[in-house]
Amino acid sequence: MQLGAFDSDYPTWHIGEDFDLRAFNSSLLASIIPEGISGHVPTECRLGLQTPASQTNPCSPNEKSLSMINELWFTKDCTPGCRTDDILYSVAPTRPITPASSGNENSGLDDRYRDDLSLRLQPRWKEDPLPSTEFLNLALQLFFTKFNPIFPLIHAATFRPSQQNSLLLLSICSIGSLFMGSNGATAQGSKIFERLNKVILASWENIVTRKTMESVSLIQAAIIGQTFGYLSGNPKHLITVEAFSGTVVAWARRNGFFHPSHPILPDSNTPLRELDELWKSWAKSEEMRRTASGLYVHDSQLASMFHHDPLLRHNSIQIQAAASTELFNASSAASWAALVRSQNYAPQLLCQYQQMPKTSPPSPSQLSPQVSRFSTYVLLHGIAAGIQESRQAGFIDAQDMCQHRDALIHWYHAYESGNCEKEPDPFCLMILWHESFMSLLVDFDKLERAIGRDGPSGATQVSFYTEQWASSIHAKRVAIHASLIHQRFGNMRVASEPAIHVPRSMFLAAIAWYCYIKFGVEDSPAVATEEVLDCPELKILNINPSQHLFEASGFTKGKPTAVEASPLLGRDIAKDSIQ
Repeated sequence: MQLGAFDSDYPTWHIGEDFDLRAFNSSLLASIIPEGISGHVPTECRLGLQTPASQTNPCSPNEKSLSMINELWFTKDCTPGCRTDDILYSVAPTRPITPASSGNENSGLDDRYRDDLSLRLQPRWKEDPLPSTEFLNLALQLFFTKFNPIFPLIHAATFRPSQQNSLLLLSICSIGSLFMGSNGATAQGSKIFERLNKVILASWENIVTRKTMESVSLIQAAIIGQTFGYLSGNPKHLITVEAFSGTVVAWARRNGFFHPSHPILPDSNTPLRELDELWKSWAKSEEMRRTASGLYVHDSQLASMFHHDPLLRHNSIQIQAAASTELFNASSAASWAALVRSQNYAPQLLCQYQQMPKTSPPSPSQLSPQVSRFSTYVLLHGIAAGIQESRQAGFIDAQDMCQHRDALIHWYHAYESGNCEKEPDPFCLMILWHESFMSLLVDFDKLERAIGRDGPSGATQVSFYTEQWASSIHAKRVAIHASLIHQRFGNMRVASEPAIHVPRSMFLAAIAWYCYIKFGVEDSPAVATEEVLDCPELKILNINPSQHLFEASGFTKGKPTAVEASPLLGRDIAKDSIQ
């Protein structure tokens, strides 16, 4: 792929020919390596090299398959130690401790043990952790052309590489590497992500506490790095993202990301010489608002993936709504000022858009005012986080079910029902909407355990729940939503990039269909067609649920086999079912 391929759609600036890669590396390493310690570690130096022990226990074929799934689960890191710079280090000491006295043999430690500890506490880095300047430039362009439209946190028109935002630049390049289409590029992005995490953790107390633009860039680098770890598919990265999420929220809160200052907006009398400064000031404030919004998205996604309570309060989001896509993407100060005046731009708190109407469907006067698509995305994640919070409270009763269902239906009426189906949706909102309904109708924590996430013992513990659910009306509704997720994904344009939640939505849809087929009791009482049709979320989509389920089941009555189910095969079904 050549850099020139993006010239027509991308700013003309980039990392220049005089970019000193070695000096840039040195500045990064200097911030984390203590004085007197060399940053170079020979590759021959290997501590605690281990070989995972294999265990062979006789078991039934089903137990064996469940155990294999447990070992291969995407959040499970099977590495026996911790890998750094392609070297496997054990966490525990490798040498025995010589007792300091003849009394309690665990009461002391010897000099060799102390030397081991000292060596382990020294940071170990390869001499040249960054790829070439050409690679960084390509990754930078791919970030702004491919990723920023689906997770718009950085203001492309005013972003320039500088010494203050060097960590942000590297984090951006790690994301861009995911769009190069090669394993080698992804591996380079992973190395950047892993080293950048160490740099951020080592330098945060010297940067975050300053409340300068450098601290703002560091927090932006952290959330973009979190996104890389979430999308990389590496179990170790997911563990890092989960452990680091609360820290990033705390940093953002300390630096005012959740309540940024109100920038001065231009009017018709603003001199041209002041317009550019007002634009850049607004862009920084808008980036902070969007970074806070991104933290809400991450919080909802991680709570769903790891099945725990969200960290943030989603039922009353006290941050300002993001500006419209047109305003955020304005390429000049003049066009930005014109849009500010034409749109009567005045940011509101997102909680004002979370008010529920008194009637269903709501009247036009009860619908929320126009809000940007990115803020709509955040609001929908807020509903999903509320469902997860109710789920973690123990169970979802009828009242909770109605409350969350009504919130999802109101969201659809307010923000999605009037949109043209042929209009590109970079946030894949309806896929997330269907996923939220699935999460309301089934406990995915139990379904994941049923298929082997926690091994044979975990599957046994939830067998009663999965059999009951798979034979219920809720299972049929979930199967319909799952098939609609696969259908909407299949209808996406080939050149478009899916939103960051789509891979998990597809994964959950496949799990739902598999469990619906595998665990349902064959002779369970059939659910009446009228009962299936009495589902409010299906009525507003103008689909025939029984017909859709019949087609998704491979045009067979009753439950299909795995090879007959259209969603599991990726088959394009019922294109005319979504009007």
